[in-house]
Amino acid sequence: MTKNVGGVDRVVRIVAGLVLIVLAASGQIGPWGWLGILILGTGILGFCGVYRLLGISTCQVREKKALPWFKLFRALPEKDGCHVFMPKPDCSGSFRSDK
Repeated sequence: MTKNVGGVDRVVRIVAGLVLIVLAASGQIGPWGWLGILILGTGILGFCGVYRLLGISTCQVREKKALPWFKLFRALPEKDGCHVFMPKPDCSGSFRSDK
């Protein structure tokens, strides 16, 4: 379940859900007020099925920061007084070749 309800949306859902539940429990509104349980749940969990169906997300997208170029390589032991740099292996343990 990927979160698709973020920040302000979550707070609004939690507050609105609690208000509807209290109003339904006190008899001030009809039984539809118990839908506040569903709204409260989506706020607490951070996931809304309707948003999922519509492809909506109110979560902030975090940008992935690029690694500095020197972190893409690892230093091997010195050879003839110089460090030899090689690309780091991929997940399978083998080195990628751009050929």
